[in-house]
Amino acid sequence: MTYSIKDGDKILHKTWREETPVYETLPDIIRETKEYMIVNKPSSLPVHACGNFRHNTLQGVLENELGFTKENGREIKTVHRLDR
Repeated sequence: MTYSIKDGDKILHKTWREETPVYETLPDIIRETKEYMIVNKPSSLPVHACGNFRHNTLQGVLENELGFTKENGREIKTVHRLDR
């Protein structure tokens, strides 16, 4: 069957994004003070959202799993990173 698009036709496109799983344990917090935190992250875990990763990142895990959020006064900002 052949169909030509006409004025008034609607085209719907859905994108399905599936995040790559990270098969490691939670990052180890080596030292935490009021000014800084040193974290040993698993090698398969990216530091921040990039590519196919949105939630399975060091930043995402620290915020969502370990409660480091601006709302509770524990906001994190990365200064140095050694990425995968």
